[in-house]
Amino acid sequence: MGHEAIDSLSEADRAALERIRGLQAALTAQTVEWARINTGSWNAAGLKALAPEIARRFGALEAEVRLRPLEPFEIVSARGEAEHVETGPLIAVSARQDAPVQIVMTGHYDTVFPPGTFENITEPEPGRLNGPGLTDMKGGLGVMCAALEVFEAGPLKEKLGYRIAITPDEEIGNPASADALREAARTQHELPGRNADRVVGVFIGWRGDTSDLPLLDQTTFWDRRRAAERVVSLQMRETMYRIMETASERPSSKCFVFGHSMGGLIVGRTLAPTVTALLLDGGERGVRLPADLVLLENPALDGLAAWQLLDFLKRTGARAELRMPDGTVEPAEGPVIVSITSEADTALGVAYGFGQTLGNLFTAFRGDHRPGRPSQRALATTAHGLVDELVSHRARMVDGELVLERVPGAWNDTPFWVIRVDREISSGHGDIRNPRYGALIERLFRLNRGYQTGVKTWLRTDSDPAAAEPGT
Repeated sequence: MGHEAIDSLSEADRAALERIRGLQAALTAQTVEWARINTGSWNAAGLKALAPEIARRFGALEAEVRLRPLEPFEIVSARGEAEHVETGPLIAVSARQDAPVQIVMTGHYDTVFPPGTFENITEPEPGRLNGPGLTDMKGGLGVMCAALEVFEAGPLKEKLGYRIAITPDEEIGNPASADALREAARTQHELPGRNADRVVGVFIGWRGDTSDLPLLDQTTFWDRRRAAERVVSLQMRETMYRIMETASERPSSKCFVFGHSMGGLIVGRTLAPTVTALLLDGGERGVRLPADLVLLENPALDGLAAWQLLDFLKRTGARAELRMPDGTVEPAEGPVIVSITSEADTALGVAYGFGQTLGNLFTAFRGDHRPGRPSQRALATTAHGLVDELVSHRARMVDGELVLERVPGAWNDTPFWVIRVDREISSGHGDIRNPRYGALIERLFRLNRGYQTGVKTWLRTDSDPAAAEPGT
């Protein structure tokens, strides 16, 4: 797999970057204007007021933009009574559905702040703004639209089509818009005239850094983790499962699920119950997983959560196998779930550990852990990729070559690989797009024949999970 240097920019690339630089003032003013409209998830009036403004901005694209009303959804009130709640419309954007490359993007325009709470926009210092939804995600929607607008002014426009679903209820788990998200993924998947080798990507967005001030940018990491935990909901589990289920409807398709940082936490905690339930129901017969490979990149997932899944897989003797188009079965050389953590990741090694330790200061944990295994407190306060006892593999660069090897005597011998990489492969929390890291991902793909569409990944257990002895 070849890799082009990131600094090899064409004239068109340079022109696009220059145009983007010129949009900063307009994007900032637009974001402030949108943020002045309160769009707390339960504020239907505010959501309905902002939606047409966002739709008008996306109307500058060479795309069809529609406001689609969503059905009211049911909640249980504080009085214990069922109530139907209205929300704002879905903003649906689509362009060039006949283009050879198609992508799906999602976003949201609700915030967690109800009317009368956090509504003022301030400037703590020149060039820095503080206000509701400025980054999550009204500013993000502006950036998305501006990036597409600049792209469409370039020479590659006709090669890319897209579908965007912007929801009014992401902060409360998408109770009204889950069907619309599934529809966007399914519609893009079923476009006519596509061959079996096309790539369809569904991007579930998450907020980025809220500050780049020294030290403060690390503390916001912990704040975002708590927010990510709220996203791990029944609606998210259903949405992800149905997306994967849609992909598996075509025998020739492959499904890969990626999650970085907070996304890794969401993916890990969302899919672990699914894997467990599938194995409990039919593990001895073998079960087809909804995804061919799940990849967690520098995930903000604690050791205790990972240990519970690893312990279940280990006690039941879970193993991965590859089923061929002719019906034959072969042992899988690679994992079905893989977590990659950099030894140089200070966000996980410092900020995460501090926040977890502080948050669990008064939490009671069992003290009777088995000899040679980490305590529950140690697991709960450490990112799992940094717990030595959970690491199954190490990857490093030796004389310019990638070396991936199993840790001798590793306790973790399950199909859930926990890989720790050196700083040459990943120099920090966000360094996951360099050629060396890409070579590692490519190798993991090839281990289980990820490029052969007819080969499917299954899991099988050696024993009845219900009869297996519990671990820590």
